[in-house]
Amino acid sequence: MRTAAIALFGLLAIAGTASASIYAEVPDAGELPGTAQSVTGAGALTGITGSVTAGDADMFRIRISNPAAFSAAATGIQGDTTLYLFNLDGTGIAKNDDISGSNFESLLPVGAAQYAGLPAGDYLLAIGGFAYQPFSVAVPSLLSEAVFDANVFTGVQSPQNAGPVLSWFQLVTGPSSGNYEITLTGAEFIPAPSSAALLGLGGLLAARRRR
Repeated sequence: MRTAAIALFGLLAIAGTASASIYAEVPDAGELPGTAQSVTGAGALTGITGSVTAGDADMFRIRISNPAAFSAAATGIQGDTTLYLFNLDGTGIAKNDDISGSNFESLLPVGAAQYAGLPAGDYLLAIGGFAYQPFSVAVPSLLSEAVFDANVFTGVQSPQNAGPVLSWFQLVTGPSSGNYEITLTGAEFIPAPSSAALLGLGGLLAARRRR
């Protein structure tokens, strides 16, 4: 009975960590749909913080509650970030490498055609450093296998092929590690299991214990 109570307390504690509007990456987020970190909580999600090492990207599952108002702006990684938006199956939606030819941070602005008309729901947001690209094959050999055109640096890009991301590859050595912050609009946390559901689980555990 004591073990069940401790387990239930831990689950309720997780469900109660939803008040903060900025999510901190813990532990390291994966870079593929199967290892993406779910941004769990409640309410508006206004930011994500984390870090990447060389040859690393971070992917997060977020809820876009208002696609017409959605935006993501990234800073950090030695001043050279890249942002990517994917469907849950890993197929590409949008990418931005550089805000301009002199500003190498990244911005997916409000109202871009690639996502402003999407249905509200869960999507994958990824961040990486300079020239670290997602590919639609497990072992890349051609630039045409990249999900997005690696030779386009400014503006919001649509994917160049329809395949899902299966791997990442560092094309050119450059700034690719460090802390980052992503500022978001039109997004929410992925809801945690409700307290009522967890209490129900606690009752089942207690009943099993009594048997």
